[in-house]
Amino acid sequence: MDNSYPPDSVSGSRVYKPLRLGLLSVLFLNFFLLRKALQGQNSMQTASEIKSLVHNSYSETARSLSTLDRSYLHRVSTAFGYTEDDLKILEGANMGLGCGNPVATANIRAGEVVVDLGCGGGMDVILASGKVGSEGKVYGIDMSEDMLAVAKKNVQSRKLSNVELVHSSIDSLPIPSNSVDCIISNCVLNLVPADEKLATIREAYRILKPGGRFAISDIVEKKPMPEEIKRDVVSYVGCVAGALDAGTYKQYLAEAGFKDIMILDTGADLSVYQPTSEKIEEPKSSRCCGAKPSTAARGGLDESLKNYDINEYVGSCQIYALKLE
Repeated sequence: MDNSYPPDSVSGSRVYKPLRLGLLSVLFLNFFLLRKALQGQNSMQTASEIKSLVHNSYSETARSLSTLDRSYLHRVSTAFGYTEDDLKILEGANMGLGCGNPVATANIRAGEVVVDLGCGGGMDVILASGKVGSEGKVYGIDMSEDMLAVAKKNVQSRKLSNVELVHSSIDSLPIPSNSVDCIISNCVLNLVPADEKLATIREAYRILKPGGRFAISDIVEKKPMPEEIKRDVVSYVGCVAGALDAGTYKQYLAEAGFKDIMILDTGADLSVYQPTSEKIEEPKSSRCCGAKPSTAARGGLDESLKNYDINEYVGSCQIYALKLE
């Protein structure tokens, strides 16, 4: 098999002064406790809470698709490699949530079986469907029912008979072992809780056929992020705070069994995620990991962290690996 593909005031002072000190002490204590509480709510917690946060936020994106700023979605997607022709085909599926165009570099061929981990509204599923043809098959996997509803609408409107959409978490896939030629994914593995990332990569290896390809786009950490970013839930949903560094990524891929591992920084400017229009709301959540965010997901850092240069800490990368025969 040819596995080639293109190579991130009581008067008297004795009474007044103690009273003033008491009030100041109470005020300070209340401020300290409030600040501590907010900091705790704004931090990463359990894997279950993180998954709930991600699920709710991205589900809200799917539900509010018709209200999203089309110019923003177009700007983000073209920045990460989608052509004007691609975007015409993908009308109704583009949510501006990717960090690359995995189909463009996965060398997908006619007749192949392809799995898209975290397919969202079906953007890459649609493109892959055209590549594999009538003899091939594309599985779109997503844990959000709302995202799958959008994907189903897009698939049905295009009469894509070679696509199957599956409701599942990607760390445990309902797909037989050794049955898939190529795995694609677009800015999803960074959203997987830290203690489930290796399991997710192992699942990818399991379902691939010998000679199968792992060809995804993801955000990768370039230098250690400040703790302020790492603990921020909005930046996690924005595909930043949960990013692995390249060394750990390679280690996990190798531990799963993959060979010929490559991680290539595309050099894309991630500041493209920053809204320039008042139509795009900042994705402020309730700050509790288990609660439902009040707005849809968007890539990048939280507005409160805009003093940081996102490109200094993370990059958009193409990640390739093989399951040898």
